[in-house]
Amino acid sequence: MPASAQQDTIQSTDSVAHSQDNAFVLNTPHRSDFPPSWIEHLTQRIYLNECASKEAFLLYWSENEAFPSLGIGHFIWFPQGVNPAFEETFPQMLAYVSERYPAPEWLRNNLLQDAPWKDRDEFLLWQSSEQAKAFRGWLKETMALQSEFILTRFFRKWQQAIGNKALVGQTNLQKRFNSLLSFESGALAVVDYFNFKGLGDSVKERYQGEGWGLIQVLQAMNWHEGMQEGQLLEEFVSAAKSRLALRVSLAKDWQAERRWLPGWYKRLNAYQEKLTTGSD
Repeated sequence: MPASAQQDTIQSTDSVAHSQDNAFVLNTPHRSDFPPSWIEHLTQRIYLNECASKEAFLLYWSENEAFPSLGIGHFIWFPQGVNPAFEETFPQMLAYVSERYPAPEWLRNNLLQDAPWKDRDEFLLWQSSEQAKAFRGWLKETMALQSEFILTRFFRKWQQAIGNKALVGQTNLQKRFNSLLSFESGALAVVDYFNFKGLGDSVKERYQGEGWGLIQVLQAMNWHEGMQEGQLLEEFVSAAKSRLALRVSLAKDWQAERRWLPGWYKRLNAYQEKLTTGSD
């Protein structure tokens, strides 16, 4: 695993989930208090979006990618010699969750190593092993902790990124951020998009200098004070679609990337659907 990823591993932190009379609360820009029902909905929605709510997809390697995607958030883990322009997130999640619910020993021993499969074919053969069965079971048992990891990482990275912006940029971004986190479906959209396409703070995650992460989406919003919840969600989804369309148009292999747009748009459209409780 690259040194930068090792340094970025999340250590123990205060829980992000607190019950406050089952009310949805945002206390400050650097601390969140979400009701347990919302945490459960976030868990199930990410599980739906990334794994189609199927346990088999907790261990997944797309034929179009050079690395596996693991867990409810499809956290990526790079094999030796693979170093694409994306942030490696599985080792961070493994370290965080294992402190609270130990992973199988072989997995903990690989914490600071590259993914143990040299390619997708080897990974697919391994899928039927007892080791894979135990790994999948651990991922299923720790779904809520994986959501907690996503939220903890989200707020930590947001604070780091916003601190690097000029004062005017901080204010504008923070207002947009706060307006979306002030209601349940807005917060769900922001956190899911972060897990989906990242924060947008890495210069590696650019095509021809243009990013598509949460920061770029917030900046692209036609935002103003006093917007209603429905307006905010509509504008967020519109801005996200425009950034993802730009990403595809700037990609070296834009025809290959174009195939993903319908699925990406479907995921974004779901942000405007009414929240429900329990599994989707």
